[in-house]
Amino acid sequence: MDDFKLYRRNDREIKSLVHTVQIFSEDIGMQFGIKKCATIKLQRGTVKHTEGIVLPNAQVIREVKEDGYKYLGVLETDQT
Repeated sequence: MDDFKLYRRNDREIKSLVHTVQIFSEDIGMQFGIKKCATIKLQRGTVKHTEGIVLPNAQVIREVKEDGYKYLGVLETDQT
């Protein structure tokens, strides 16, 4: 498992899914590249501010920077 995206309807569901992926990753001996992780919240195509996701080990998955992020080498923003 390398690059992947997670989609859910609300904050509670995405936090649960991220925690599940983290547990699974640890079970198979992988670690999150936490510095490369980011979160973005879109509502009706508009970016909404979020404080990020706090993992059980107190690490934080930060919010995507305003200029977007690259996924598999492609810049993605709320404009794409």
